[in-house]
Amino acid sequence: ADHVVVLYGGRVLERGPTATVLGDPRSPYTRALLASVPHMDPARRGRPLPTIEGNAFSGVTLGCPFAARCPRALPVCRERFPEVTRVGGGHDVWCFNPPVDDGGDRPVEITPAAVKNEKTRT
Repeated sequence: ADHVVVLYGGRVLERGPTATVLGDPRSPYTRALLASVPHMDPARRGRPLPTIEGNAFSGVTLGCPFAARCPRALPVCRERFPEVTRVGGGHDVWCFNPPVDDGGDRPVEITPAAVKNEKTRT
């Protein structure tokens, strides 16, 4: 497939070109899914696979359906569903606090307005 859509609780959390989404996932849920994939590397065989803590979503929420299980959840995640953030190249994510690959996994709130402001400065 050329493109992939990652859903949780019936909501799209991330979408874009397959290589981009799988190579640089921005949704905590996408990252958790990819971390749970078994490795073919013999040195890693036999190790337990990471799991996603908590119970699977069942119900209706105004916020992100993954918020109760997300290690990066902020209070706003339970209150409302985030707007899309256009990462670039057709890669979109719906997350108030996506992981940032900057040498650390610090919380950074990325909003559509922040992305728009950044684009107008360049």
